[in-house]
Amino acid sequence: MLQKNARQNVEESVQNLQNTLNSLRQAASTVENQNTKAQIEQQIQNLQNTLNACQNIANTLRQQ
Repeated sequence: MLQKNARQNVEESVQNLQNTLNSLRQAASTVENQNTKAQIEQQIQNLQNTLNACQNIANTLRQQ
């Protein structure tokens, strides 16, 4: 039961991160200020790293 909840939570986190990344990518494409754009792109990279880690956890939980 706990594993199922953990897996569900991670799956939801993955989906939320993907949605956030998509929104940030759209925002970055509309920003003209280069400093702001660079900050958004850094946050995109940070979130992508977090998403990758969550996907790895989700894959591990699926196999258990």
